[in-house]
Amino acid sequence: MSWMLRIEHQTTYRYGDEVSASYNEARMTPLTTDRQMTVESRVEVVPRARSYRYLDYWATVVDVFDIHVPHTTLTVTATSVVETTLSNSSGGPSSTQGLLDKISTRVPGGRLITSALVTVLLTDDGRVFAGPVNGTDLQKVAATGLAL
Repeated sequence: MSWMLRIEHQTTYRYGDEVSASYNEARMTPLTTDRQMTVESRVEVVPRARSYRYLDYWATVVDVFDIHVPHTTLTVTATSVVETTLSNSSGGPSSTQGLLDKISTRVPGGRLITSALVTVLLTDDGRVFAGPVNGTDLQKVAATGLAL
C-alpha cells in the first residue's frame, strides 16, 4: 500500500520594524528514503526572492535566498508531494491498518497521531494536517479551513 501525500507548510515572520535585507536558509524538503520518495518540492518566498538549492552534509536539501528590499514581513511556503510506502512483513493490507491502529487514536472525522513535537490529523477524506499544536486545534483547522 502506498500513499501520495501533498504537504504544505507556511511560516510568516513579522518584524518589529522595517528591515532593509534578510539572509535565509530553509530546510523544508522531505528526505527521499527507502519508504518515501519526494516527487515534487518547491519553496516560495514573499517578498519574492531568487533562490538556489544545495545539499548539506546530511544530504538535506537547503533552499537559500536573500531579500534586499525593505520589508516588515517574510512568508516562506514549502509545498511537497511525497509518495510513501509501509514496510509490510506479512504482505497484506491488514498489517498496514494494524500499524495505523497502534500509532493513532480514532477521532471524529479521522485519526490523530501525537508526539512530543508534532500532532498529525489524517482525515477520513484523505487530507493530512500537521503542526506543533494539539489535536483539538488541528480538528478545528480541518473543519473550518482557517489557520489558527
